[in-house]
Amino acid sequence: MCFNNEIFPTEIGISLGSNLSPLLGNMILDGIQKELYELQGKNISDYKNGYMVRFADDIAITARTKEDAMQFKEIVEKFIGERGLRLNKTKSKIINIHEGFDFLSRHYIKINNHLTVVPSEKAIENFEKELQDLILNPEEHWTQKSLIQSINSKLYGWATYHRIEESEEIFKHIDVLVNALLLKLMKKKYPLKSTKQLTDRFWYKLPDGRYVFALTNNKKISVINLADIVLVKHRRMILKENIFLDSDYFKEWNEQQDINKVSGKYQSVWERQNGKCYFCGKTINKEQEKSIIYKSFIETNRIQDMAYVHEFCKDDELVYIDSNIMHLSAANLRQIFEEIQEEKKITNTYTREI
Repeated sequence: MCFNNEIFPTEIGISLGSNLSPLLGNMILDGIQKELYELQGKNISDYKNGYMVRFADDIAITARTKEDAMQFKEIVEKFIGERGLRLNKTKSKIINIHEGFDFLSRHYIKINNHLTVVPSEKAIENFEKELQDLILNPEEHWTQKSLIQSINSKLYGWATYHRIEESEEIFKHIDVLVNALLLKLMKKKYPLKSTKQLTDRFWYKLPDGRYVFALTNNKKISVINLADIVLVKHRRMILKENIFLDSDYFKEWNEQQDINKVSGKYQSVWERQNGKCYFCGKTINKEQEKSIIYKSFIETNRIQDMAYVHEFCKDDELVYIDSNIMHLSAANLRQIFEEIQEEKKITNTYTREI
């Protein structure tokens, strides 16, 4: 370590929570995939064999066969060994995709030739414990409003990470757990009141039958339902783009992210339509791809001019004409052509006079 141009010996490593940890992890691991591909010869026909995904010091490598996987593991061990590191024996495994494996708090498994990705059991258990500690052991000087805000912050953060997975059933499970914990808390605070009295006071019922924990005098301040969060399909970024040079690409990418996640200004558009397609009128399900279209022929930034549609309904945008804008028939088409011809005559006359 260097301080004021003087070098001091380092007795301990970099903290895992520091900003330098992922940076150093990527610097050390950078180059492994090149080694994996070189093993397969100059003409690589299958880039999925030996493909690597890494996040800081967590890596996952795909292989077509168990034999290939064992070779890849030897290469990784040699590669990091030259840099003074070694694989964690308990965490480093060769697993068949049909058995499934955990990576970055997600569980990947192939079922009926379909890759399914859901929150890992460990991630769910840890989050359940965090919710239990938060709700059942609130601060000494707490208010119902501050508790709701704390719960929402934790729920939204967890859901934002897992919304790109097949998480709908898990989200519903978390909603049930949160309400159960809140009811337990309310019974602890008001032991003389019955369950019905507590639910009537602190919860209100949605049209679909679900109960929402909210302020007694302001229902807008309420605990969010994860079941209402729109799931989105992960969209890979083009890694060759430079954030300082290709600003248009990143602006468009961020805009599309907001559209997919129904966040920012697009949340108002979604709520105004009650999650239904502007063209076909049917519900846009969580897993369906969606787009924003403009009701007029001119793109504006006004929310009232935007609308959500199914991606497969978007083709109708080119032929759609708002019935309130115009009604074309054979009669008024003739009138329009006559008006155009009349405008041409006036223009020609004006030109000759000049």
